[in-house]
Amino acid sequence: MPRSASGRWRTVPIAAEQCLKNCADGRIKKEYLLTGPFTQKTASCLEPFGSVQLLTFLPKPLFTLVRLPKMNMRAVIGENVLEVWYEPADLPTAEPEIYRLLAKDVGQPED
Repeated sequence: MPRSASGRWRTVPIAAEQCLKNCADGRIKKEYLLTGPFTQKTASCLEPFGSVQLLTFLPKPLFTLVRLPKMNMRAVIGENVLEVWYEPADLPTAEPEIYRLLAKDVGQPED
């Protein structure tokens, strides 16, 4: 059952945390259900957080972000799911920062 994210942070485009998984490499994977589709503009809001790549040549264009040492995220452009792999020690500081950066995309028209 998705867990509502709105009780912790307000005015962000994350509707719920869909999935939490402990990975074999020690990281934690979270899937976030977004209130709307992930766009190239949404990707640009996350650029301050890490190294962003947009693979627009793929049949389903893909966004990836890598933040050293071992955090990364990805989303298919046009879909409503954002996947993030966290280092356990980084989760308490990285997750609120992701919410904050995504909040910049709220209420702004698509370019």
